[in-house]
Amino acid sequence: MQQWVDTTIAQYNIGKAFVYSGCMAQYVIPHTEHLHTVMHFADIDSDKWRQYALKSKGIMKAIYQREHKTLEEYEIAVANALDVSCFVTQTETDAFKALLEPVIQEKVMPLENGLDSEYFSPTADTTLGEDYPLDQENFIVFTGAMDYWANADAVTWFTEHVWPKIIAAAPDTKLYLVGSSPGPEVQALAQQPGVIVTGRVEDVRPYLQHAKAAIAPMQIARGVQNKLLEAMAMAKPIIVSPLTIEGMEAYPTEHLAVANDPDVIAQWLVDKLQAPPVIAHTSRLWIEQHYSWEAKLKPLLGYLNDTPVNEVTV
Repeated sequence: MQQWVDTTIAQYNIGKAFVYSGCMAQYVIPHTEHLHTVMHFADIDSDKWRQYALKSKGIMKAIYQREHKTLEEYEIAVANALDVSCFVTQTETDAFKALLEPVIQEKVMPLENGLDSEYFSPTADTTLGEDYPLDQENFIVFTGAMDYWANADAVTWFTEHVWPKIIAAAPDTKLYLVGSSPGPEVQALAQQPGVIVTGRVEDVRPYLQHAKAAIAPMQIARGVQNKLLEAMAMAKPIIVSPLTIEGMEAYPTEHLAVANDPDVIAQWLVDKLQAPPVIAHTSRLWIEQHYSWEAKLKPLLGYLNDTPVNEVTV
């Protein structure tokens, strides 16, 4: 990779670079003298390891603590070396600034996610085929890559603490865990009544479209959760943990609930399951108004054009 980056910069006389994900920064750092670089960390990855350590014991706790410290030092070094560093929310931006010297804080700015609301639309053509036997079912859904620990942890927590309460009140309910690469721990959840682990699917939209509600009970999280934005864009009621929604401001609450108490979550979902389907118009409208890619990417042009970061309109 380093050879390709070096050759490409030299061959095409590249003067500006947008770098996504902290692990890619190492390849442009050797060129910072002649290359204007905008780094998008997305979220504070090191803090996830801190959260992992809090949930672990023994040797794994020590390993995760060390990874947190090592990665945090790397993130700070990258922010020092590159011209602009970006994060997906103002909350995330402020949290990272707190780790830095004041002169470096001035180079850290928000660059929020957008969403393709035409693709994730309640009116999108998501005709069900044999792989999606959902149209007659009463179900809730969680979407996300299942080999990502935070997702696996969330669905494990939910099926242990919330799902038995829902099944007791609404025995015909199903829980679809939709996402690629489920490990043995997630696959084992399918042994519980009503739980279906799909593995990778070609299209998550039919599951969102036909669910009575979506869930995002993240117990470990940083930044903005795309699963939340996608469900809202599909006009789907959703209940999330406080960590899931951290960093989002002035969001509509009509069809978006925030809770971490298993009893509260279960009751909210049972109410949705026992009622006719609801179209969350206010959630959909809010996504259209606040999360278009055109609006969210405007600050990037200023960052790339070497406009002083304090003069870029966000």
